[in-house]
Amino acid sequence: MALLCSTLATRTAHAYPMYDDGNGVGCVSCHNEFKGGNGALHQQHRITFDVATCNLCHPSGGGTTPVLTYRSGTGGGFGCAGCHGGDYGENSVTDSQPKATGYGLRAYHASQGVTECATCHAPGENGFPDPFPPLLGENVPPIYYDPAYSNLTDPCSSAQEDLTTDVDALGLDNDGDGTRDYPADADCPIPTTTTSTTLPPNVTSNGIEGLKLILVDKYVSSSKAKAVFVSKDNTAGAIHKGPDADPPLLSGTVEIFAKDDPTNTAVYDLAAANWLVNKPTVAKYVFKTAAPGGLGVKVSVVKPDLLLKVVGKNLGDGDTATGNQSASDLDLSTVGVGDELRVRVTIVNATDVSTHIMCSDFTVETAASISGGTGYKIVSKTSTVPGSCS
Repeated sequence: MALLCSTLATRTAHAYPMYDDGNGVGCVSCHNEFKGGNGALHQQHRITFDVATCNLCHPSGGGTTPVLTYRSGTGGGFGCAGCHGGDYGENSVTDSQPKATGYGLRAYHASQGVTECATCHAPGENGFPDPFPPLLGENVPPIYYDPAYSNLTDPCSSAQEDLTTDVDALGLDNDGDGTRDYPADADCPIPTTTTSTTLPPNVTSNGIEGLKLILVDKYVSSSKAKAVFVSKDNTAGAIHKGPDADPPLLSGTVEIFAKDDPTNTAVYDLAAANWLVNKPTVAKYVFKTAAPGGLGVKVSVVKPDLLLKVVGKNLGDGDTATGNQSASDLDLSTVGVGDELRVRVTIVNATDVSTHIMCSDFTVETAASISGGTGYKIVSKTSTVPGSCS
């Protein structure tokens, strides 16, 4: 009994301020598919929901921890609650900064028999209001339901919110009242038949003309995997990176994935510290020690209205022991001639808090086993310009 009380006391004191506290305590205790960066939930959020800015969840770029439930880095700010909470005009009791709050999320968990949230989040305790404010309706979009952050816009749409990996075709119960989305939840209006594809002025999304894509994986050597992507497109505004300023104000990601299976993907983080040049005519990213098991991009060059180039030294996170990328990253052996691969590059410019998304679709022309069956190679010089980068 003493041990049980001690455990409960610990959870009461700390609740779940982060996804994982490093000891398996937090949201991770039930929702562990974010771990490692390639879990099903992480892929669904990043690809299905088009969450391309790592700092929407992470404190300082992809892979950084702790991932807080209420706070994240520049370009985001609201952590998990940006999608799973609402704007109640509250400030965090830990740092007095504005935050989103998951009142509806807690109500939903309580309805499913998860009661420990209430041990910390009780009216009047730990700086919380007494009474709690009225719950925002199902129809009120969370902060990250905005093209600036994701492709989610309608909290009443199961078509938008549903996870393809779960057992039903329903979205979230955002207000925790036991009903989900239109037509079940009375808060939800009848959907309109028109949708807007207009992005906010600080976000651009452009299909660009791809010149070539070369992917190589040699399983017996951890230093032989590579990815080369080149786009040459002189369409005004297609290739761009925002205003010139201090290079570390740039950051971003590169994604290469199979269009028929977006979970088969390579993800690279263009860390701010490795941007060495940011001039009006060119921006350069250089990380000479790029290798499997770490930051994978060795060189990236952006020349506005002219050139976008990425040279990677792995096919994702990599396997430092064997170099076998297919274990957890982009598996080339499942890609055949005629299949389509998408390359999506996202550059975030903190100078004007802008996000620039560029993408190319390639049809695989060569797909071959190499090095006596210990590797695989994909080559394509045939591309199409996507109408959307989602």
